[in-house]
Amino acid sequence: MSDGAWRALIAQTADGRGEPGRTFHLDLSAQPTEVRHARTFLRARLARYPQLPLDVVLLLASELVTNAMLHGRSRILLDVCVFPGAVPAQGGARPGAGATVLVAVTDASPTVPRQQRRSRSQEGGRGLQIVRELANEWGWLLLDDAPGKIVWFRLGAGAVEGPTRRRRNPARGGEAGVG
Repeated sequence: MSDGAWRALIAQTADGRGEPGRTFHLDLSAQPTEVRHARTFLRARLARYPQLPLDVVLLLASELVTNAMLHGRSRILLDVCVFPGAVPAQGGARPGAGATVLVAVTDASPTVPRQQRRSRSQEGGRGLQIVRELANEWGWLLLDDAPGKIVWFRLGAGAVEGPTRRRRNPARGGEAGVG
């Protein structure tokens, strides 16, 4: 992933938190088994943040890695940044209660992600719809320094349920869902 784009996404996520995020990185090939490898990697790294909706993070990351594998057909980079967070509660703050995770998947395809219209009888094509519906925020960025793109999402401990609103991604014109 472009270091500048990754730092910008982290800075947006950290805005006003005043705390450093913990970052993790995994290189993947465009093989179907890599989706399982990505889930195993995320499960191990996020185990210490039980407040995060791990099943949702794994589902969304699986969708993005699968899309990168199918459409990017190149080396895939999975980057994760977790902000532990804390929210005030009776008797003090609860560590991790305000945790947020940023997940970014980079591939070499410059084709921007777009949601496809699918009938109920079709098996695939719903990945971005799932990401849009479940993530607090998502979007994409084209890379400056190489062909390719980053597709990302943010999800917090108190993830919004139900449909999200869509807005333009101020970073580069990509769509972003905001919950």
